Amino acid sequence: MIWHPGDIEADQQDGLIEITMTKFLLFKNLSVKGARAKLPDKKNQR
Repeated sequence: MIWHPGDIEADQQDGLIEITMTKFLLFKNLSVKGARAKLPDKKNQR
């Protein structure tokens, strides 16, 4: 199999997009958890 510079570039781009998406989803998930934690819990208001 002969490798072309374009193939490697595309591969790196896909990997980068995947990492960026994973980080974004993780950050979004943490933000939602953080927002929920900041909301007053109804159970604790009694």
